Amino acid sequence: MEIYSSIPPKFVVGDRFIVEIPGGLYPAPVYSIVLVLISSSAKQTITSTAAGSNHRLVIDTATLPPGRYDYQLQRAGNGGGRVFSQGKTIARPDLATADPATYDGRTHAEKVLEAIEAAIEGRASKTQKSQIVYGVEIQYYSHEQLIGVRARYKSELLGERVASGKTGLFKTIYSRFPA
Repeated sequence: MEIYSSIPPKFVVGDRFIVEIPGGLYPAPVYSIVLVLISSSAKQTITSTAAGSNHRLVIDTATLPPGRYDYQLQRAGNGGGRVFSQGKTIARPDLATADPATYDGRTHAEKVLEAIEAAIEGRASKTQKSQIVYGVEIQYYSHEQLIGVRARYKSELLGERVASGKTGLFKTIYSRFPA
């Protein structure tokens, strides 16, 4: 089991890992730390145990569905809970146990962009037409609105790719000049 000093930015569903946080001004066991992981489809709350004066969070992700999660670390005990850290993490699917009939490795932006482009081209399926984008089903957008929404999703997709290093932008091109 791996030990981290903070919540990892990504993990695979089914992983079990430890996050050990120094006690500092709020040592264990006088204080404890509560981790709250939440997404649109799941929530998990974990309370730390004492490891000397440090706080140890044992995180088992077997019951979490894949997706993006927000998290908060809260100090608990002797004065109540106070959020001292928060962020985002991504639960990636375990490909060894994934069902090929239902697995779709695309991001939300990739799926929606494909549906928007299909609607613009007039070849969208019923499922694509019924996708909700910014609170409205795709089928109810005008052509001009779809073009604007497509630009926003293209921008979001480019941001995802730049963040993950999967883009051809900013490549270094080397050349030699004769002396």
